[in-house]
Amino acid sequence: MLGNGARQVSGSAARLAQLPSGAIVGINDYQLIGDTAELADLHHHRGYMHGRWTRGTVRMGAQTIAVGGNAGDYHYAVIDQADLTLRQQTALGCHGVFTTPTVVGGCGPVGCVSGTLDMVWQGGTLRLIGSLEVQASGLRATLLIRHYQPDIGATCHGGSPFGRGTYDLTPVVADNGMLRCAILYRQRFDSGVTYQGVALFEAHSHFGTQNMYTKDDSNC
Repeated sequence: MLGNGARQVSGSAARLAQLPSGAIVGINDYQLIGDTAELADLHHHRGYMHGRWTRGTVRMGAQTIAVGGNAGDYHYAVIDQADLTLRQQTALGCHGVFTTPTVVGGCGPVGCVSGTLDMVWQGGTLRLIGSLEVQASGLRATLLIRHYQPDIGATCHGGSPFGRGTYDLTPVVADNGMLRCAILYRQRFDSGVTYQGVALFEAHSHFGTQNMYTKDDSNC
C-alpha cells in the first residue's frame, strides 16, 4: 500500500475486502469507506490485483484520513504466489502494467510512467534489470531497477541511497510457472515533489527467451 503515511508492502494480507468488480477496498487495517469513495486503474489477473483509491476516506484502525484532492491518492497491490515450480526461463523486454503516478500526500497533476524489465536466468541465478521512466508537469526522471539473485516470494528494496527514487519489488511464481514482479515505487523530481505508483511485469514463455507479451499500459 502506498499513500499518505502508508507504507505496508511486505506484510501478508490477513484481511481483504473486495467488491464484486474485483476492486480491493480493504487490506488488513486499511479500509476505503464513505459514500463518495472512488477507485481507478483497476487491474486483475489470477493471483494479482492492483488499483488506486482516488476519493473517499481511509480508515486505519481508529484513525481516518481523507483520500484524493489535497490528501493524495492511495495505490495498492495484492500478489499471490502459485504453488508451482518456477520455470527458470529468461524473458527480455517485459512490458509493464501501471497505476497512474500521483503526488504523495498532496494535490497536483497526475503523471505518467513507462518501463520494461529483463528477467535473466544464468546458471540458476536470476538477475532483474530494467527501469521506470516517470513524467509529470514537464519533468522526467528515470528509476533504475537492479537486483541480483532476489528471494522469490520476498520483498526486496532498491533505489537511490539518497532517497530520490526508491522501490519495493516482490518477485513471485505466477500461475503459468513463470516469474511475476510487482513494484511499488516513489520518485522525487528536481522540483522536490514526489510521485508514487505501482508497476507489474510478467514473464511469458513464447518464442524461446524473448518475451512476447506486448500489452503495454504505459500512460505516457
